[in-house]
Amino acid sequence: MLDDRAQAHIERELQQIESLFLEYRTLLSETSINEPNLVELTALAGVLHSFYNGVENVFQTIAKRVDGQMPTGSDWHWELLH
Repeated sequence: MLDDRAQAHIERELQQIESLFLEYRTLLSETSINEPNLVELTALAGVLHSFYNGVENVFQTIAKRVDGQMPTGSDWHWELLH
């Protein structure tokens, strides 16, 4: 079970992810129709990176608060997703 602090952290992360997509909706829409140029690709890479970090932060909070521990080792990212 998540405590209030963990729940609030997850909600903030999800709000930031939603804001990310709202802020970049024009870019995401335009590049889904037309092939992106180098600048657009770079911006999309940043959006993807920010999205991944947000999701990873949510999973880390769940791992710490529900599972009681974070995966360790060189493949901790993979383990976190599982």
